Amino acid sequence: MRSIYTLAAFLIVLSLCEARGGEKATVMLVESALGKLALRGSEKHPWAVFTDSPSDKFVQFGFEQNILFIDIPLVGKSDEEKKKIARVFRSIGVARPIQMESRDPKTLKSTTIQTYQADFEKDPKNATDFALRIFHEVYEIRTPTLTVDEGSG
Repeated sequence: MRSIYTLAAFLIVLSLCEARGGEKATVMLVESALGKLALRGSEKHPWAVFTDSPSDKFVQFGFEQNILFIDIPLVGKSDEEKKKIARVFRSIGVARPIQMESRDPKTLKSTTIQTYQADFEKDPKNATDFALRIFHEVYEIRTPTLTVDEGSG
């Protein structure tokens, strides 16, 4: 019962922030979800994906070995988005994407993809700021309308 009241209080605060400005509500949503992600370290490969509902643009985070990290795959990104992603990651010292093996869940075919990654230790505030930079500077979405998908595995 207590968690219902906590959720209700959070939703009230969120709606008040939304009324005062969508950006504050977005920051609270992302920072809260990333804080929870950092507490899910006992799960196998916990993750959270933040998707802007109107555009389907997203950023994704994982938590491995006590480190919160962002992972931005280049698959499906336009050439312009790839340039902007490279610029934003270079600004924090990440020079180039890494190569990763990815397996298609339907065909089970393995393929190599490029993805940018950066870690934020256990700091949801800096991770939130960086995620919003991706929405602002790469996707050119000033105030994203976000949904959060969380899972593990």
